[in-house]
Amino acid sequence: EELYQAGFISYPRTETDSFSPNTDLHAIVREQVDHPDWGTYAQRLLNPEERLWRNPSNGGHDDKAHPPIHPTKFSTGENNWSPDHKKVYELVVRHFLACCSQPAVGAETTVEVDIAGEQFNASGRVVLAKNYLDVYRYDSWGGSLLPTYTIGQQFVPTSLTLDSGVTRPPPLLAEADLLSCMDKAGIGTDATMHEHIKKLLDRCYATKDANSRFSPTNLGEALVMGYDEMG
Repeated sequence: EELYQAGFISYPRTETDSFSPNTDLHAIVREQVDHPDWGTYAQRLLNPEERLWRNPSNGGHDDKAHPPIHPTKFSTGENNWSPDHKKVYELVVRHFLACCSQPAVGAETTVEVDIAGEQFNASGRVVLAKNYLDVYRYDSWGGSLLPTYTIGQQFVPTSLTLDSGVTRPPPLLAEADLLSCMDKAGIGTDATMHEHIKKLLDRCYATKDANSRFSPTNLGEALVMGYDEMG
């Protein structure tokens, strides 16, 4: 919110995820070419010979009031910025540059093996072109590279190991997980989700621990069971 009020990013509470055809996306990228961390990537993005540019995908949502979140002013970090200010600004810029980039390209190999009548399979992946991954460090994509086999080929394994394990219940929902679940279920908007969570806590339907993870109370569980029994 403070970055928006200071003019460094666009309105942060928008639900729009599609840029208008009239938006000068190249101009927004051009403002970032002098940044010491991602400026080189911005230059590559603007270079036609790199073939890295791709217009952002149309997400299908437009609140008719604000564009998708994007940087509106260049900065290498202001004197009064906290570490969180810098991280949020960096995320907004890197996300925007990634949206204007080609997707990563990879090749995947799947091998099915018969050992003494038991079926095993393994998958390997190699990244052929990182593209947007060069700037969007919040995503990773990779895997182990498998040898090349032909159908029916026989080979001798270098080693055989037998592992055992047990399944574990999922951890309690963190606030970020809960917000993601609410978004997928269409519960609230970016501006109201936090208010919904606050009501759950105020009415003692759930509690939040020191790690910001939520647990249902007996009252909350009884409420859910009551709704379930009502059909």
